Amino acid sequence: LALRMSGLALLLVIVGATVVAIAEERDPDALAHWSARLAELAATAGLGLAVAAHGTRREVDSAPEVGALAGPLTLLVVSALAVRLSWLPSIGMTEDAGRWWQVAAVAGAVAVWQSRDPYR
Repeated sequence: LALRMSGLALLLVIVGATVVAIAEERDPDALAHWSARLAELAATAGLGLAVAAHGTRREVDSAPEVGALAGPLTLLVVSALAVRLSWLPSIGMTEDAGRWWQVAAVAGAVAVWQSRDPYR
């Protein structure tokens, strides 16, 4: 169930990113704030999905709940560490959107890797 919900969230992020890309092409300054929030949402969904997929692969009963908590908590920890480590992205900063997209891409790759069939 967690993998389906996270997959749905990832699909919504992809649709949202497409809408934002089309809107930014028409007016580059109009949606800068929204694209940064979308990047944070994608990172949160990707991190939660990666943790849930890893827990499911390890046959942990509470994997969906842990994944649902891990996404936002990891986002908050990374943002808190960004106070000391300037190369980390921070929540609410429009100029850090590219870094959040990188986090989302890596988390998505980990989720895909962890959700593969363990018997193949």
